[in-house]
Amino acid sequence: MNYAEARKTLHERLPVRGKKGLTKVGHNTYLDQRDEGVIALVFWTTDILLFKPTGEIVVDTNGYRTVTTKDRINEFLPAPYRVFKKDHVWYWNNDSAFSDGDIVITNPLL
Repeated sequence: MNYAEARKTLHERLPVRGKKGLTKVGHNTYLDQRDEGVIALVFWTTDILLFKPTGEIVVDTNGYRTVTTKDRINEFLPAPYRVFKKDHVWYWNNDSAFSDGDIVITNPLL
């Protein structure tokens, strides 16, 4: 998913009743519109992806490096970006170390 897809999904689906502004995209996973056009992918209460209009996507687990968090990140990040775990350490698919706050760049319009 890139910024344009996140924006389209956010505006095409009905908001979750009782959770103003949230649009459900998976089990305990929501899109939420933020200031300055930023769209957050929220898993439980953690913004795991921040889609920016510039095409930047900020990836942050907030320390919750669980199997499900990794699955959600991989499900909603655009190809070719993927995260995997080896010997209890998270890596990007190019074998560089994963860090909370890493930024990936995409074309926001594609």
